[in-house]
Amino acid sequence: MKSPKNQKSHISASSLPISEKRLTQISDRYLQMIYDTTPVEVLLKPMKGNSRKYRKYIIQLGKLDKRSPRVREKIVPFAVELYKEGDKIYRDIALFTYQAFLGQVCKVLEQLVGKDMEAIKKVCKYTPEAMVDLLLKYEWICLKKKQPFRPNALWMVLEVMEMPYPEGKQHQAESLLKKKEKEAREAQNTKEPKEPKEPKEPKEPKEDKESGGEPEESREEAPAEQPRKARNGRNRDKGARNRNGRGKKNAAPEPAPEEEAQPEALKEAETPKAPKEAEPPAPEAPAEPAAPAPAPEAPARPVPEKPETREAAPGEPAPEEPEEEPLTTYVGRINIVDSFYNFTPMGVWEQGTYRALTPEEIDGLIPRAEQYKNINLWYSLHSDQKYMEEHFHENDIVFLDLGPHSLAENKDSQGNLRSTAYRVFCIDALKNGRLRFPYEEGIYELVPESRLLDPLSMDTVLRLQEPGLFAGKQLLLQLRDGWIAGPYEVQKNIRFGCFIQSDVPENQYLLTACPPEAWQKVTFFPAEGTWASRQEKTEWVFWQRVPGSPSQLVDRVPDEVLVRSLVKSVQVEEGDLVKPAVLKSFLEREKTRLFTDLPSGIRKGRLERLEAILEGDEAAREDYAQVSAFLYRQLLDNGDKRWSQDFITRLLERYPDIWQELGSAKGLPSRTRKALVQAEQRKIRQAQPRSLEELGERINGLPASGTSSRKALDYLVTAIQKERPQYSRNLILNLLICTHQGFLTVFSGAPGSGKTSFCNLLGKVLGLTQFDRKTGPQDIMSTANRYVPVSVERGWTSKRDLIGYYNPLTRTFEESNRDVYDGLRLLDWEKTHGVRQYPYYILLDEANLSPMEYYWADFMNVCDDWDGEHTLSLGHNHRFQLPETLHFLATINNDHTTETLSPRLIDRAWIVTLPHSDVMPEIQPGLSQGEIQLLSWSQLKSLFDVAHRESCQLTGVEQNVYDRIRARLAEQNIYLSMRIELAIRRYWKVASRLMEPEDHIRPGIIALDWAVAQKILPKLSGNGAEYEKWLIQFRDDCAGNRMVQSAALLDQILQWGNRRMKFFQFFH
Repeated sequence: MKSPKNQKSHISASSLPISEKRLTQISDRYLQMIYDTTPVEVLLKPMKGNSRKYRKYIIQLGKLDKRSPRVREKIVPFAVELYKEGDKIYRDIALFTYQAFLGQVCKVLEQLVGKDMEAIKKVCKYTPEAMVDLLLKYEWICLKKKQPFRPNALWMVLEVMEMPYPEGKQHQAESLLKKKEKEAREAQNTKEPKEPKEPKEPKEPKEDKESGGEPEESREEAPAEQPRKARNGRNRDKGARNRNGRGKKNAAPEPAPEEEAQPEALKEAETPKAPKEAEPPAPEAPAEPAAPAPAPEAPARPVPEKPETREAAPGEPAPEEPEEEPLTTYVGRINIVDSFYNFTPMGVWEQGTYRALTPEEIDGLIPRAEQYKNINLWYSLHSDQKYMEEHFHENDIVFLDLGPHSLAENKDSQGNLRSTAYRVFCIDALKNGRLRFPYEEGIYELVPESRLLDPLSMDTVLRLQEPGLFAGKQLLLQLRDGWIAGPYEVQKNIRFGCFIQSDVPENQYLLTACPPEAWQKVTFFPAEGTWASRQEKTEWVFWQRVPGSPSQLVDRVPDEVLVRSLVKSVQVEEGDLVKPAVLKSFLEREKTRLFTDLPSGIRKGRLERLEAILEGDEAAREDYAQVSAFLYRQLLDNGDKRWSQDFITRLLERYPDIWQELGSAKGLPSRTRKALVQAEQRKIRQAQPRSLEELGERINGLPASGTSSRKALDYLVTAIQKERPQYSRNLILNLLICTHQGFLTVFSGAPGSGKTSFCNLLGKVLGLTQFDRKTGPQDIMSTANRYVPVSVERGWTSKRDLIGYYNPLTRTFEESNRDVYDGLRLLDWEKTHGVRQYPYYILLDEANLSPMEYYWADFMNVCDDWDGEHTLSLGHNHRFQLPETLHFLATINNDHTTETLSPRLIDRAWIVTLPHSDVMPEIQPGLSQGEIQLLSWSQLKSLFDVAHRESCQLTGVEQNVYDRIRARLAEQNIYLSMRIELAIRRYWKVASRLMEPEDHIRPGIIALDWAVAQKILPKLSGNGAEYEKWLIQFRDDCAGNRMVQSAALLDQILQWGNRRMKFFQFFH
């Protein structure tokens, strides 16, 4: 037995000397390789478990799905970044993957150089030629074990083991390896024609018979079918190899598989050349006895055949590889027709300059195209449609490289040439770089800073609502002072939508930007006389960087942040209570110590700004004191004079709630309250309107809220959720869209679901219940409010019960409901004078206590459209015109005391089913008077309706779902009227734009789900087992298409129908 001193150390994954310091200093390319080989789900798991810690990365990744292209693209660089920052979890992942690499490399080295530790240390001294021989053997072992061959793994293991192979020799060895592999492939290609042919077909059955193959019948049918013939041929080759293995089991041992099937280059590289230093040669890799010897005709490393290059006729020159055709870069616009995407060429892009194409040049490029002069961008409707919808939009500019033979004929399934006579395979062109977006050419779109939804200097995530945005697009940002920053890459996720990421707050509020002269304008336009010149948009402006123009740091710190930093510095010395005089003296005393880590120019600018802010604040306080004292004296001393009254009147007209809001404020001095009381009394004494016209002018003269559309939408959702916290955002948007698009919206639901209270809340949130208070007392109308609730009674038969009637005996009009009658008078005046300032809602509470078709019959035709003149005749000369601002709300119940809705009424109304919640919501303070905003009709129309002539066509996915629904309805002879078709498309267009994804369901499907549930399902009514079977199929269709609302309502119809002897209907 040998002594321990004489034992040789063996290499293994556990015994190799690995320095922790070396592992933490591993280079980027090795880290990239480590994380590239780690499963994506392993890299995502820490982020899913701790979203707060990794929020910065989750925002950029979006949905943490391993199949997401964005995740696959960015997760590895993020993992490398986290490793460098010292994140323990990602370091453990890297260490685990490294150990796997180490085990694989150690096993290979044991076969190639032996188990002696001293032998492996000599590998780092190999010459590049000897290393190539080692790598060839390494590659062959990896191919046998079906493992990826990575030379970088060997370099990494040697480096971490503190035995690095020089980087220069690494490159030499890798280049020599590629050269030898190429020579081996060429040598094998030249030998392939001389290989013996396969055995003839008649001999095969005999071999199969001897080896217990398939029956004779199956072998005789095999040649008749070409795919099976090829498959059977492979099976026969496999059987022959198995037979050879079994026949030679007891014979003399065959050579190792490596020696039998290696190419010549690998045979020559069997023994690595020893370096100049004396060292023992590496032992040959031992053969694996369990592996059967391959058949002689089966090559070990197959190379794809190229018959066109091998089978040249005798005496005929070998065919040359075709040269790449010259390409021309064309600039064009995207034209979309239904689901067809076309490229309209407009000009040529040559060496950074643009030239418009003449009509003759376009005819020469696409001679057989018809009048539209388009090139079709062909794609797969099933797999590529979502990508096309996200990346290509109407009138987008793209670049397309075309050569003399780049275009393919665009034919239909019958072989006929389409109107766009030529096509390009869009996805292939994108992959090989022949189809590009402008930013890939270094020209960018310019977005003003004012279009950002978030402040650049305060937020790191800046949301955008520009048209034509998609993830990966790059654009420039024009700052308010005219400077240009960027380019920024657009990112997208479910929470924020499209956004760009800013590092201004994290970078001490400094931004790298260029002056405007550093960018030059690039304008694209079609030539006169071309088809593109006759389109709506004929000019596109982009910006290109002037070569060599410098960038500079721009200070973007807001005034409040600048002052806050000064206050914090003072609080360290003076305490929490800081007065303006202390700030000013501290700035003068400590000027040399502030902002010392900033460039001198920016530091000087910040100090000057602080001085100006402090001086201006002191001057402003003095001015405010003088102005307030002046106003106080003037209003009290001249309260009875005409100018003082005019001043107060104008102030009240512009800001009608100013006195009430100031009066409810805390901490006002007594003299201010006295002035407010006098102003309020003067307001009450103002002249009352003497006619309906004066009242109408006063009502419509009230200023609406001047907020933007986005802020108005946020206000509506937040205000409703304040009193209905159980309502989701999408449910609230659905209710708002229905009540603004539909002339009649019917609210159905279980008793206690809040139908009437929601209608009252809607009138309150829209500010329609504030007009009595804002206009003051008047005797013209019973109420100036534009939300009028009406309680319907049983036995109503005509409009005289709802409004009133003209009495010919007394020659007067007898109002049944003065609020409704006065409202119709006001609306008639507004229609006559073309006033559409505010909406007007009438609520029919318990509307189906009497048949609605009787007392509401005169309003039926108004549901269709507002293109014509709609009038309401009440007898004698009482004829009122109805404007588009008038809308009806109705609440209904379904029991033995109510009437059913007729099909023609259901066809005209939106039937909304409010959810019934068993959970008692937390009691929260409602909306105060100061929080209510007055929203105009134009604001609401821009939010919740489609623009004039705007296309309401459904996109491909939603259109396919909708077509299947209509086909299912046709099975029961249910066909949708044109009125319903138009209403669904209008609703879908708006809802798909406003709604947010829920449970990974796209907004378009959610919008279509609500539309079907509220426009189609109320029409369902039938009985019997067959109808039940059809309803179950319809429900399964909706559930399969992730239409949650429709599937839930169909479930309710089935449950109630089974309780009522198989009688199924929507209203139960």
